[in-house]
Amino acid sequence: MIRRTLRSLGPGMLLAATSIGGSHLVLAPTAGARFGYDLLWLVLIAHLFKYHAFEFGPRLALGARMSLLEGYTRVPGPRNWAIWVGVVDMVLESVGVLAAVAGMTGAILAAATGTTQVALWTAASVALCFLMLATGRYRLLLRSAMLMLAVLVVGTAVAFATTPPNWGDLATALRPHYPAGSLILVGAILGWMPTGVGVSIWHSLWILEDPNLSTTKVSRPDQARRFRLGLRDMRIGYLLSAGLAVMFLSLGAEVLRPAGLVPEGVDTAITLSRIYTERLGSWMQPLFLVMAFFAMFSTTYTVMDGMPRTLVAAVRHLRGEADADRNDRGRLYWTYLAAMVVGSLALVRAVPDPVRLITVLAALTFLFSPIYFALNYWCVTRLIEDPAFRPARLDRWMAKAGMGFIVLTAILLIYTQVFLRAGG
Repeated sequence: MIRRTLRSLGPGMLLAATSIGGSHLVLAPTAGARFGYDLLWLVLIAHLFKYHAFEFGPRLALGARMSLLEGYTRVPGPRNWAIWVGVVDMVLESVGVLAAVAGMTGAILAAATGTTQVALWTAASVALCFLMLATGRYRLLLRSAMLMLAVLVVGTAVAFATTPPNWGDLATALRPHYPAGSLILVGAILGWMPTGVGVSIWHSLWILEDPNLSTTKVSRPDQARRFRLGLRDMRIGYLLSAGLAVMFLSLGAEVLRPAGLVPEGVDTAITLSRIYTERLGSWMQPLFLVMAFFAMFSTTYTVMDGMPRTLVAAVRHLRGEADADRNDRGRLYWTYLAAMVVGSLALVRAVPDPVRLITVLAALTFLFSPIYFALNYWCVTRLIEDPAFRPARLDRWMAKAGMGFIVLTAILLIYTQVFLRAGG
């Protein structure tokens, strides 16, 4: 049973691999180091309230045999306005997001080699990803994600087991509140924990590409079976992401905070390694750097593939092409990817602090989350014809609660950071 489940895992692991990068390796330990367990409730709430935004991607792909992008073309209003929102978001964020995750990958390699050449190692990481994309495609992406997850989960679980949380602090930590000076980090956690809601579009495209899950040209019983497998795959990856986020925050609170350490600058990777070396010994540092590299490299890989792939599909939908979600890259894919790479390397050179990049980009990503969430909700409640594949009433209520929470928090973030500062 376990072996059969592992063999069936696919796009859900890509979702987890995209999640377990900047948000887990950087934001969760930083939250623990700066505020102890005060933001633990937010990590849990983010995973709870954003769950349906991500679940709606595979639900639409498996239940209606279409990607979220195709669903966006059918949203009422000016023609293709929802697609244009996604295109604008990708163009605005792609360089920064790639710079953030690739810069962290470069910082880890710099720490492992004892140098300060973050920009150089970032360029090497991006070049390797580019080569893998040119030769390996989807299956190589999936295998690298699975390997990263296996190594990282085992290592983090061992460190967590040797440094259990202070259970007396957890009762107060679960009370919703925002510690002073935490609002930008709050926005970052909501934006990238587990990851940006826009990644749900990538997930729906991965589902359609996966030969074990795609429901194109299959019978109704087989579609129902693949629907169950696809949702199970997504939920396993999502629960894995949530569990690791809690572990990383706890390790930041128990190890980094007492030592007065906060991940920042070029020493980020070395600071994070203290999570493991404090309890397991100095021998753990090189192993952590390997695990951290796999985590961030896999995230860099998925960003470099997901952003151009989604942009190409969006442009095809805008042109009204048939089979717009097909998996052939073409000139636009490589041109846009090259532009992303050049822009991100320039940004890493200008801002070499990966923590700063990740925090700011994650907070900006959060501002687009309510739009994607609402679009995903409309798609699964309007475009899935078979009632068996539509979200149940409880799912719809939870999704509405999630959208409401995200909108209110976004308003609070904008009001505090823009209007109050401008008035002060």
